[in-house]
Amino acid sequence: MKAGTTGTAQVEVHRAGHAGEITIAVTAPEGLTVTVSPTPGDARTGEIIVTATETLGITETVMTVPVIVTLDGMTAQENLSVKVPPIEFPTFQQTGPLVVQPGSTGTASFRIDRKGYEGRPIELGERSVGEDGQPIAAVPMETPREITLAAATVAGDAGDATLALTVAKGTADGPRTVLLTGSFMGRPFPAEVKLDVRAHPFRVAEVRSVAIAPGETRAVEVPLLRMGYAGPLSIVVAGLPEGVTAKPVTVPADGESATIEFAAASAAEPRVCSATVHGTGGGFAVDDAIVVRVRSPEGGSRVPATVMASPEAKRLMRKGSLAGRLTATGKRSLADSFGGTPESFAAIDRGLAWLARTQQQDGSWTLKGSAGVSAPDEPADEEPPSNPTAATALALLPFLGEGITHQRSPSEPPEFQGYQTAVERGLVFLARNQVRAKGAGDGFFGGGMTAHALATTAFCETYALSRDDRVKLNARQGLKCLLATQNDADGGWSEEPGQPSDLSTTAFAVLALRSGQLAGLGVPARLLKKAAGFVESSAVEPEPTDGPRYRAPASTSPSAEATAAGLLSGMVSGWDRDDPALESGRRFLTANPPPRDGGELGPLRYYFFATLALHSLEGDEYDVWDHLMRDFLIRLQRTSGDQAGSWDPRGFDHGKEGGRMEATALSLLALQVSHRHLPMYLDVGPAGETSRKAGDVEEPRVE
Repeated sequence: MKAGTTGTAQVEVHRAGHAGEITIAVTAPEGLTVTVSPTPGDARTGEIIVTATETLGITETVMTVPVIVTLDGMTAQENLSVKVPPIEFPTFQQTGPLVVQPGSTGTASFRIDRKGYEGRPIELGERSVGEDGQPIAAVPMETPREITLAAATVAGDAGDATLALTVAKGTADGPRTVLLTGSFMGRPFPAEVKLDVRAHPFRVAEVRSVAIAPGETRAVEVPLLRMGYAGPLSIVVAGLPEGVTAKPVTVPADGESATIEFAAASAAEPRVCSATVHGTGGGFAVDDAIVVRVRSPEGGSRVPATVMASPEAKRLMRKGSLAGRLTATGKRSLADSFGGTPESFAAIDRGLAWLARTQQQDGSWTLKGSAGVSAPDEPADEEPPSNPTAATALALLPFLGEGITHQRSPSEPPEFQGYQTAVERGLVFLARNQVRAKGAGDGFFGGGMTAHALATTAFCETYALSRDDRVKLNARQGLKCLLATQNDADGGWSEEPGQPSDLSTTAFAVLALRSGQLAGLGVPARLLKKAAGFVESSAVEPEPTDGPRYRAPASTSPSAEATAAGLLSGMVSGWDRDDPALESGRRFLTANPPPRDGGELGPLRYYFFATLALHSLEGDEYDVWDHLMRDFLIRLQRTSGDQAGSWDPRGFDHGKEGGRMEATALSLLALQVSHRHLPMYLDVGPAGETSRKAGDVEEPRVE
């Protein structure tokens, strides 16, 4: 008999001619309860009822129960053997896969095999015992719990059970096994439940861009991925540009795409925005994005009137102009045209606040970013090399990208005006460290050629925005040093004298020269042509390929960073917009975008160069890239602790040498792409036509 159950034994008495009542007496050992049913005077049989307590069953137990029968003054004894086997604990068979999204609760269902123990409730809860039935060490209360579950009681007559499990927000995707403790007849036993954590049980396969003209209706097929839920879906699109609507869509079970019909009112204004594709089904809800652009009726892009209206902007109005950063109104207009959201502007504001907090007493910045204590959930940053020139130049550029100089700032947000002093102190630090000497090295800011190019860009932009002659000399001398250090043999730049030219350093140098042009300072066009020649000499064409890719020095294989830097350098140096290398380069860049998910910056320099290049090429591919880049950077920005507003350098492929400062500065510059410069091929005339060359800028006199 099983522990906790009751059994019956029959007793047969051979009367041998004796009459009278039979008396049956038993002696019950510990763990058994024994009762005897009355035996009538003429009966030959009796019944013994045995109950085994729930305390038995730890191991197999065999007990002897003496049974004494008295009849007509005589007695006889036999022994009743009672065997209680070890308890077989109930088992639970999960009836189907369980998929739970982070931040939500799912319910696991089970069939129960009670192993013959009917009528007893079963308690289920979080694991407190191991396989041996012994208590296990408690999890510290301060340890974050990915998955929690609500204790459940299964009724004694139930053959099925359910258990609710809650997955915390931010839990990574993947299978999980949650260990449980069951309690049955006062004894614990181990159990488990399996689930699959999926942020996206289904999702839009890829972010797409939809361009629609006022008065137009377009049907767009959106591919779907099924990764844990195959049932029917309801899809609605929200957050569309004003004047644009989209019909709700129902997708049948196992459907692999949704066809969404967009319609733009005839009065819809040209703009671009990231709309939300909201899908629901099976208790799941997933938000993905689709980029929707209302095209200009005239076709092509144009400079918004709010940008052209500023007197300061008219002075700066060249292709690739800095004019878009001058006013908050102009920035919002350019965000409508080239991407940018309230969330990205808020991320920029947080980043500038971090930069202002981390400036050193002498006006410089450090590549580490600050001496602050890392957040408890993050390890300390590695110590990058000391390069205050690079750090200070990197820190200044995002302030300048918002139109903040030592003399001016946009009127809103009001805190921008408080950053003018930080900019001035940073400029003074760089100016004090600039070499003033006849011959080689004159105008060098120090820190290597990339640091020098960044510092030169900072002074050129400051002069362009302020027209302050006090910074003009620093800008001119910085440009002079760049011209003197260009490699005569190949037209590129290297980080240190004597090293091979490389495309990353060359890209930063070319951007500095272009800033000099935009500031009205003398930059001979022949030097940019030489730089374009270096880009072309760095091309390789791996098989299979549809166009050139670009390589790092001393390498025969292309790299993503070198390719993006090469394309950007070629564009700035005057490549035609219809150059085949640009079209194949666009395809390469857009095939290698920032990830939709993930927690590290990765190849940030590649993303930075590619963002600038695609911004000037415009089009659907840029709209998608801009959304992915913006979402990627906002997701990774720290929003709490001493480092709030910055980006962690861990995982950044130049993080060891560039530190938190480069990670933060390049992230901010990429977020500013919509307004920091106008696209290089965008004509700044009233018609808003596209220019064939990025370098079509009125050549200033050589000073």
